[in-house]
Amino acid sequence: EIEVPQGMTISGGNNYCIGDVISDLQSSYGGNGQFNTVYAWTENGNTYGGNTQTISPSTAVGNYSYMVTITNTANGTSCTATATAQVNINPTPSLDALISDTYCLDETINPLVALAGTPTGQTFVWLQNGTVIAGEVNNTYLPNAVVGINTYTVETDLNGCKNTGSATITVNALPQPVLSSTIKGQTYPDNVPFCLSESPAPQITAGLSNPNSYTYTWTLNGTALLNTTSSQTIEEGGIYGVEVTDGNGCKNSDLITTLEIPCTLVFYNIITPDGNGQNDEFFIENLDNYAVKKLVIYNRWGKEVYSSDSYDNKWDGGDLSAGSYYYVLETNNGVEEKSYKGLVEIVK
Repeated sequence: EIEVPQGMTISGGNNYCIGDVISDLQSSYGGNGQFNTVYAWTENGNTYGGNTQTISPSTAVGNYSYMVTITNTANGTSCTATATAQVNINPTPSLDALISDTYCLDETINPLVALAGTPTGQTFVWLQNGTVIAGEVNNTYLPNAVVGINTYTVETDLNGCKNTGSATITVNALPQPVLSSTIKGQTYPDNVPFCLSESPAPQITAGLSNPNSYTYTWTLNGTALLNTTSSQTIEEGGIYGVEVTDGNGCKNSDLITTLEIPCTLVFYNIITPDGNGQNDEFFIENLDNYAVKKLVIYNRWGKEVYSSDSYDNKWDGGDLSAGSYYYVLETNNGVEEKSYKGLVEIVK
């Protein structure tokens, strides 16, 4: 009597990813030498392997159906049995190369594209510096515009096979120029009052630490100036601007308004009203440029002897006797109100 193989199976069938160690396929029937057992294997219907209980399946990407037919023969009579197994070798999921890039904070950041198009069945997980980004499961990711260096990684899965890709996105801060001007110990962040004859000439500074680390482009009322240093001499009233570029090529700008005002008043406080054209009147240099210039003259007893709401440098003492008199001048140059007090001498 010939033994018929019973309950035969093949172990080793499975799903694999390319590059995995593929298990051998082995028939559960070990054969019987008494019946001259023969193993005949096929792969996808084609003869495969040899007359062995165990075979090594193909390792290339693909889906493989294996069948083994086992035949026992004795006295010219044969009995057969078959068993099948499926081996699927899946490819590594596709990923496009993620592109590392560097940006300035005000630039538009390009999305990271793990795979162009609309992948079917492929899943994605995004990580920032090793931490999963919640809710980001698409094939693209738009990094946040945050100053710093961040590494973004995408993990993809298809049929249990995985692939990863990474890119580093650097976002550089913008330079922060803050224009100001200091005149006579007072710092003005805007509306800088200045006099053209001021000495030393007033300067606008960009307000950056390590100023030599930047390049500068200055403008006045929108017109480019030749200066390329970190400070700009105030040449006239108007709006000065600076565009600052740092070593990363990042740029930022600031504006400041300057207001030309009359220069410092100079009081010529001796009057010699003799008609010779010299010191005939109480003369205050630069007074013509002031919008408000109220002058009051008092004698030594505090009695008002002269006043003008818009003094024009024409007071010559009139009929007053020689002697010392006191003046109070109230001014407004459009930026500040100020009072001046002092002594004026009439010499006859």
